[in-house]
Amino acid sequence: MKLFETGIPDRELLEGLAPPPDRAKPLAVLECFEEFPCDPCKAVCPTDAIVMNRITDIPRLIPERCTGCAKCVVACPGLAIFMVWPKKNLVWVPHEFVPIPERGEIVDALDREGNVIAQAEVKAVMNARKKLETTVVCVQVPKELLMEVRAIRVREKKDARD
Repeated sequence: MKLFETGIPDRELLEGLAPPPDRAKPLAVLECFEEFPCDPCKAVCPTDAIVMNRITDIPRLIPERCTGCAKCVVACPGLAIFMVWPKKNLVWVPHEFVPIPERGEIVDALDREGNVIAQAEVKAVMNARKKLETTVVCVQVPKELLMEVRAIRVREKKDARD
């Protein structure tokens, strides 16, 4: 299995994770595929949309319960949860690097391997001021890349003298 060799999930692991294109609100996408003791996503979910019978279970999402609050994205220590909203071409990704982008900024959108696959506009930044929480950045991307963009990189600012 490619996941355990490279850290990048195989296509078959990703099947069925995409939300319906007409969903009225954002939806969590859980790309957590390993069975080890971890359950912060389940613990913070206010609607019990994330289900696990044991602490070592792979978390499962009940889409009908998900409100798109993104608390699970912030809580996941493995950076394995994202939010997508096909209706508006939005992706929320965890971002634990500096600098933290600002709303309206254009950033590089990266795939699971870290390759730049598009430029994206930052639509929102959440939790950026809380030192112990993961920052979550919402970016608008081309529709066909919603299930491909999994990270962002702030672009270098050109010096005005250049």
